This record gives sequence, structure tokens and C-alpha cells, in this order.
Amino acid sequence: MKLEDYIGKKVNIECTDGKKYDNYYVSDFWDSEENGDAVEIFEDSIGIQKNENSNDGYCLYESDIKSIEIVD
Repeated sequence: MKLEDYIGKKVNIECTDGKKYDNYYVSDFWDSEENGDAVEIFEDSIGIQKNENSNDGYCLYESDIKSIEIVD
């Protein structure tokens, strides 16, 4: 899955643990090298938040994501 393709888009995400994030905005993308240097997890990740102007959100690693789809 190419997580960088979702930057700036509204998405629905289902995680491998069953959690769902509906209509979340993808604000950030970090590649595996950036993550490995920062937190020693060598996989891509995205930052999601409820809307573009939100100050809080979540970081999801590629292995956390079961499915992701763009919301129209």
C-alpha cells in the first residue's frame, strides 16, 4: 500500500485490531527511514486527524492498517 498517496485526502481506515477511523484527514506521511531514525520502527506511517484544522490526531503504521479508502 502506498500511504503517501493519501496525503491531503479524507479516508476511512479499518485497523488490524478492529478500530475504525471514518472521515479522517491524512495530514502527514513518514517513510520507513524517517521512522527508523526516530522510533526504530522501520515501516511507513501516516498521521490522521478528524479535520484539516485539528491539533490532535493519531499516527498509524502500515502494519496497523487493514484497509484504507478515500472518501469522496
